[in-house]
Amino acid sequence: MDICPFCGEEAVCCVREVWEELREIELDACCETNLEGWIDSIRCWSRCERTQWMLEETGLTVKDLLVRDGTLHWTLHYGLRLGPVSFADAKTFVARHHRHCDAPVGWKYGKAVFNGHEMVGVVMVGRPVSPALSAQGCIEINRVCVLDHRPHALVENACSMLYGFACREAFRRGYRRVITYTTQDERGTSLRAAGFRPVARSKGGSWNRKGRPRTDKSSTAPKIRWERWCDAAALPIQQRLVFESLADRPIAA
Repeated sequence: MDICPFCGEEAVCCVREVWEELREIELDACCETNLEGWIDSIRCWSRCERTQWMLEETGLTVKDLLVRDGTLHWTLHYGLRLGPVSFADAKTFVARHHRHCDAPVGWKYGKAVFNGHEMVGVVMVGRPVSPALSAQGCIEINRVCVLDHRPHALVENACSMLYGFACREAFRRGYRRVITYTTQDERGTSLRAAGFRPVARSKGGSWNRKGRPRTDKSSTAPKIRWERWCDAAALPIQQRLVFESLADRPIAA
């Protein structure tokens, strides 16, 4: 039996409680001083050492243990995985969590990304909103929505995963061109990571017309159109020049 050098009692430092659904754990120790030293030690461990300790202590397989300052409630990071989602659930998720757009009225397909049991993001892919682009046979990523989680590591790379899936599925279905839009103040880092490039700037505005009434479901502000082609060499020369020009300078105004 080990004796704690600080309190003189049996040395104890263990996981007191685990909330799998909330992805949280609470530590316990024989005294505050021993607990503080144990916390400092865990904070200095490598990711592999933390995951191995969690497996031995709780039997849970996690990607990492996210140590927060000033609290004994730490976050279990299970890692991200893609999974199925219904249109109704994706639509509800977007309606609740998207910053500036409503959910689209339909889709061709979609996917969700999960951290443990929790759905932390969705992608919805469908027919392009623009009639001209729809006539060209491309497909549009209408919505990507990811929770604004803290700590951010819980959803890191989730957007790129969803964009990547949307393109792979589009190309598998025979589409050669995938488009999507961002507002001009968005950097598009996840899009670049997923192989997209900016090709055009729109003036914005409403799709509603006297002879074609519509209810705008997304922002009417000026936007950047991004594209990814199944075969980049097939990109028309005019678009290739714009593609390269826009890619060489910042997008944000």
